[in-house]
Amino acid sequence: RRTLWHGLILAALAGVLLMLMAANLPTLALGSGLIDLTLMAMAVLAMAGTGRGGWRMVVPSVASTLLLVAAGLQMSTAVGTSVLSATRITDQALVLLGIAGLLRILIYPFHPRRLGSPQNAATLILLVGSGLYLLARVQGIAPVLTGHAWVFSMAGVAILAGGIVSWTGRGWGGVAIHQTGLALALAFLVTGMIPWFLIGLVCALGTLAIWWDSSLDEKRSPRPGWLERSVQVAASGWAVLEARIENAMPAQERWRETRIFQYRVALLPTIALLSLAGAPFTVGAVSRWALYSRLLVASGIAQLALVLIADTFLVVGLWTVFRRVLEQISERRPG
Repeated sequence: RRTLWHGLILAALAGVLLMLMAANLPTLALGSGLIDLTLMAMAVLAMAGTGRGGWRMVVPSVASTLLLVAAGLQMSTAVGTSVLSATRITDQALVLLGIAGLLRILIYPFHPRRLGSPQNAATLILLVGSGLYLLARVQGIAPVLTGHAWVFSMAGVAILAGGIVSWTGRGWGGVAIHQTGLALALAFLVTGMIPWFLIGLVCALGTLAIWWDSSLDEKRSPRPGWLERSVQVAASGWAVLEARIENAMPAQERWRETRIFQYRVALLPTIALLSLAGAPFTVGAVSRWALYSRLLVASGIAQLALVLIADTFLVVGLWTVFRRVLEQISERRPG
């Protein structure tokens, strides 16, 4: 069953890659449709309690695909082509593409309430990543969404709702809602920038999804023979190197007994949480401070205060998640 889930996630990834490389609207709709079929299969095969989250992702995704088809038909009728690099792209088609991107990122309140499994979390990351890319591509062609204030209102509601949901202890879901709203606000306010919000969201939430998956069981999947032999050779070589280092540096034995060394396994999820909180020297800080500065330049004091309140709730929720991560150190598989 686990192998089947991994195969479905790879199929969804193929649909995402098809969307990323699409040069025209029919190809874009084809990749989106492939993602929808994969989501339906995941929802059908999901275990009790986790299938509901999958179905909540299916409905907005199917609507997004239908909007892509409608945009292709509208553009073909008005311009005579559906190529995205055409010199004439109607505003109606771009607005339809933007709304399709909003549905694809599962903006609040379309976001699933409970993910239930790391497989659903990985699927959510693929959907949000493809949707944010679609929004960035639309805004790169022409910033049509910037002319619609309701888009920024949806982003603000998502930011505040995500912070509150995270603060209530639901963790993962609230963080995803908040970060999606933050990314939408940046796509609305800032055009022409490198989509750091997309990179930070996918990397940070992907790291947490891997951490979540490794906490479910302590059993290791059987490895192929060639991989097992390679691992054994590498392990023996590492053991020899480690013994030499210990002989040359006796203080390392004391270092191994320190609390910091015991918590080394939590380094990556800790960096992911810091990035989500917008801590300095992280990818998340680039997008977070870009939003703050843009709001200050636009004299959006009320909006900035709203974002700061939501971020405060988010940081409290992330602190709860961080404490949970530290408590699970003994259950972790360092490999």
